[in-house]
Amino acid sequence: SEVNFQKLEQTYTTDSVVYPMYRMELIAAGKTSVAELQEIFKRGIAPMLNSRSRDDRNVLVHAEHTIENDLLAKQPTLYVDVLGVPRLPTQVIEALGYLLIFVILFALFKIERLRTANGFTFGMFLILIFGFRFLVEFFKANQVAFEAGLSFNMGQYLSIPLVLLGLFMVIYSLSGRKPFA
Repeated sequence: SEVNFQKLEQTYTTDSVVYPMYRMELIAAGKTSVAELQEIFKRGIAPMLNSRSRDDRNVLVHAEHTIENDLLAKQPTLYVDVLGVPRLPTQVIEALGYLLIFVILFALFKIERLRTANGFTFGMFLILIFGFRFLVEFFKANQVAFEAGLSFNMGQYLSIPLVLLGLFMVIYSLSGRKPFA
């Protein structure tokens, strides 16, 4: 079997979300008939796409979907209009955020008083990187199932001690005490 997707010009709008629409093409393998392919879709593919958790879905079958048969194709083929689940491109946001953090750290490094405060730049690095990561994790889909029941996800829990370490290093470096040695 083969599955292809083609983006359509139309969208489906709910109260708060605009879903892009796609045409899903299902091409049967072997000697599967059109009726069997429709049954496979109704009993297997459609429930699987719609029953996954909210974080795992990328495509869902619209309640008012239509199934079209391509009777002229060499292999039995179905066309089903499905909805794409919009996702926030967190990787792009992270990349731009880390670039901004580099610029901020570089600007802070140019200040003589801060550059000579032992541990200040590294402490700011920890605060900015892991503080930003903590915020971005709110917009990401959970990576493992057990995170669904947690207040924060694992990335956020792992970021908290490093932000605290960074705060300690910045405060200690600006206090004027001798560096760690």
